Amino acid sequence: MAKRWLPWVAGAGLFCACVQSDHRYFGYNRRGLESGELAATQKELDEVQRKINSGELPKIQFEFDSAEITEESYPTLDAVADILLRHPELKLVVLAHTCNMGGEDYNLKLSKRRGLAVEHYLVKKGIPPPFIHHIGKGLSEPIADNSTEQGRSKNRRVEFRVTDRDWESVY
Repeated sequence: MAKRWLPWVAGAGLFCACVQSDHRYFGYNRRGLESGELAATQKELDEVQRKINSGELPKIQFEFDSAEITEESYPTLDAVADILLRHPELKLVVLAHTCNMGGEDYNLKLSKRRGLAVEHYLVKKGIPPPFIHHIGKGLSEPIADNSTEQGRSKNRRVEFRVTDRDWESVY
């Protein structure tokens, strides 16, 4: 079996994983993920989003003009952490969005800080740092009209996507 080494850089640490030619990754067959578990886990995360939209779970919110997560958001983030802890072979992409209040550059930086805050929260809950990555989207992908407060509120959001792919192939 041919082997190759993939470096993982997380913070100041370097992690190496051995990948074999039979598609085993950390001892887990990646082909099995593509056939169902990845979709099932994403469905669990989508259910969390549905509960946020219906009011069953609180929206992930931050202090005004800040990356500090509000306490009301903890149950939602805990639900996401529970899903990931049940599926430790998957990686999570945290997508943080803002509304259009403020400049484009400012909102991009704010969304990156907020995504990082969510990432740090999940790491504290036991998710290994190499399995989480955040992306700040700023105001680039609105889902509602930014001309109303209700629309801006919908655009200030955090979304989650799971993947079993190497980070290099995701970006």
